[in-house]
Amino acid sequence: MHYLLSTQFSQLFHNQVLVTGILTISLYSLILNITSKTSKTLVIRDFWILGCAIFNFLGFIAVNQIASTPPQRFITLNIFLFMIIPIIMFLILLDVSQMTGIKSRLFNWVYLFFCIFALVCAATPNFMKHNGLHYSFSGWYWAYTAICSTLAVIPIVILTIKTYKNKTKQKFDILNLLFAIFYSLLVITTIIDSTDYPLAQGKSPRAIVAIFLLALFGVISNAIRYKQITNNMKYYEFFDELTDTIKRKAGMEKLEKKIETAQVTKKPFTLILFDINNFKQLNDYYGYNAGNIYLAHIANQIKRLLTADDLICRTEGDEFLIVTDGKHNMESRLVKNLIHNIDNEWKYENHLLLLKYRMGISYFPDHGTTVSELMKCADESLMEAKKVNAPQVVLYNEKLAEKKQATEQVTKKLKETLSGKSSDNRFLLHYQPKVDRHGNIKSAECLLRWIYEDKLNYPGTFIEIAEKTGLIYEIGDIVLETGLKELAILTQKNPTINIALNLSPQQLNNSKLFESINDKIFRHGIDPALLELEITESTIMDSWNTSEIESFITKIRNAGIKVSIDDFGTGLSSLSVFWKYLLIFLKLIVLL
Repeated sequence: MHYLLSTQFSQLFHNQVLVTGILTISLYSLILNITSKTSKTLVIRDFWILGCAIFNFLGFIAVNQIASTPPQRFITLNIFLFMIIPIIMFLILLDVSQMTGIKSRLFNWVYLFFCIFALVCAATPNFMKHNGLHYSFSGWYWAYTAICSTLAVIPIVILTIKTYKNKTKQKFDILNLLFAIFYSLLVITTIIDSTDYPLAQGKSPRAIVAIFLLALFGVISNAIRYKQITNNMKYYEFFDELTDTIKRKAGMEKLEKKIETAQVTKKPFTLILFDINNFKQLNDYYGYNAGNIYLAHIANQIKRLLTADDLICRTEGDEFLIVTDGKHNMESRLVKNLIHNIDNEWKYENHLLLLKYRMGISYFPDHGTTVSELMKCADESLMEAKKVNAPQVVLYNEKLAEKKQATEQVTKKLKETLSGKSSDNRFLLHYQPKVDRHGNIKSAECLLRWIYEDKLNYPGTFIEIAEKTGLIYEIGDIVLETGLKELAILTQKNPTINIALNLSPQQLNNSKLFESINDKIFRHGIDPALLELEITESTIMDSWNTSEIESFITKIRNAGIKVSIDDFGTGLSSLSVFWKYLLIFLKLIVLL
């Protein structure tokens, strides 16, 4: 027989130290990748490396114990070797599928079927036998060899076709090339070994060299890919994968360091909070994929306008923080570029979308010397810019500073009132009657009032602040409790009277709101039909395509509670939206 590799060369790779070493390394690599939960490709590769190592180990035992091992035990050992090969081939196919991106479930099932058929061939009686002088094989051996030889070539064909098709689009790296070489070497040596089966003669198979090199390659390539994955994990710990900008936490840390440096150099810098208007509606109407594509597009456009020294950070879903040296106002080149060079029109699936951006600006050290102070001032400016008819860019100013101070004072007073330390400070309900055309009172709308230090405060002076600070949840609960308690008293005199309570948009974010309302109705013994909940038109329009608002309204209606839309006609809604919820009452704003 002509040997592709000499027996002595094969024996060099088939010694106890190398066999044990490659088995140990493959086990370690497999355990490492499974416990670290990295890439599925790495784990698949680890399994076929382990298969190669086990094949090598069993082959070493077979060669060294052929003279002392009873024939039947030697045959059993060889059967195990034959059964390992189809398993290795199937795992290699999965690895190649991951490597090339070709993932055909049907093809994998067909390939698996023939691998199982090869296993069945190896498991048939008299597959390998001993006649007292030498070992021989039945016809099943040749069927097994034909199947495995054919299956072994398929991954090479896939790699070749994929490389040829993508030669101008995808870089075929050196690891893939080495894999193809070592795997081809394994296929060739295995086919040659099948003609005379050296193990039956007490010789090392030629494929041992290829198996060792392939397993060694697998361990090294996995180590390289594992390093790449861990580096990517470290990268994405600080960077947003979608927009390739710094994440909020890392951005705040960099801002902190910039403040420390600026305090020494005495150089001012600017914070710009850049926000996309109505981004939620974009997600709702066209899906999150559209939103993600648009965010990445906007982030790239912003980055092109910045210098290497500037910082861009994604602080929220549709909000970016830009930190740049010097003071930039509405007339600066950077701000003008952000206004005029960021696309206001964007085409998605033949839809032309018109979007607007708002910016809030604050300066170091004019508006603060800490991260929280500067961010708060920039955020206040952005909130001002988001208001109706407000300018697109707002620089923090004295008016906002006064408003900020007033907000802090109101917040402090609201917290003091909610604490219940003084009975003089409290929330109460006034009732505005609703009459029919004959002047008969049919229901009443509850109007919230706040008494603080004997002064009556209307909702316009504190509701917005309560919503912004999160105090609205406690205030809203007080309104529900007080309103239903007083409704129970009113129904004793007029059993058919209804009352209407307003719900804040923030309250609708509370997943337990319905349970809270239902509990209060039950506790006060009220007929749910006597309660009407008012939701503003803007609340519906901000959430009309979300499951949360639809689920809440459905639960409310199923419980027998009425729902009405307050301020209908002030926004951009339509009757079709409200027909979706089968709403009964619309409160119209009529301008006289």
